[in-house]
Amino acid sequence: MKRVMVLASIVVLLMFSGSVFAAKGGEKGASEKARENASEKSIFNRVDDWFATVGKSEEEKQQIIQERDRKRAEKKARKEAEKAQKNAEKALNEADEAKEDVHEDAQKEAEKALNEAQEKAQKKAKQAQEEALKAQREAEKAKKEALKEAEKAKKEAEEVERAKKEAEKAKEELKKAEEAKMKAQEEARKAQEAAEKEAQKQAEKEALKQAQEEAEKQAEEALKEAEKKAEEAQKAAEEAQKTE
Repeated sequence: MKRVMVLASIVVLLMFSGSVFAAKGGEKGASEKARENASEKSIFNRVDDWFATVGKSEEEKQQIIQERDRKRAEKKARKEAEKAQKNAEKALNEADEAKEDVHEDAQKEAEKALNEAQEKAQKKAKQAQEEALKAQREAEKAKKEALKEAEKAKKEAEEVERAKKEAEKAKEELKKAEEAKMKAQEEARKAQEAAEKEAQKQAEKEALKQAQEEAEKQAEEALKEAEKKAEEAQKAAEEAQKTE
């Protein structure tokens, strides 16, 4: 949303300021001259850089801006050299015109001015060339830094992917452990049920044995009681026979 608002503001600004870019008679207006003399970090170049890099990745943005900075530096150096050459030619022309109207001293002064102008032009051209080389070296350095950052980001992405795989593996191991736990619980439940059944079986067997023993004991007592009563009955019968 912020980027859209900035873009809209720039478009409105360009619509209202378009008339100042060109002066009457096809000459360069103040804004156009300002654009030509703008530094690499001026609002004109930053707006152009923004339009050129909109929608690009951070690495592509850095490469595009570095390439545009290098071209601007070279263009500026060429303009400085051309300007110095024009000044030198102008001084030469002025010196040639002065030769016809002035005496030898004036001619020497003109030649001296020409030499000085040429020396200044050479110095400016050399300085512009050095600035262009410096800008190129800085661009190369920035490119290396960008590649280094990209490599670092790639390694970090690989680490994240590796960590993700490890997490998936741990999740799978946890799932297997849960399944093993559930299986062990099921086995324990079955073993408990079997133990309870066996215990119940043993209890029933023990109870049956006790019941049999109790029945045998009662039967033995009843038998003894019956034998005792039979003996008493026999004795009574014998007594009755004796009495008769």
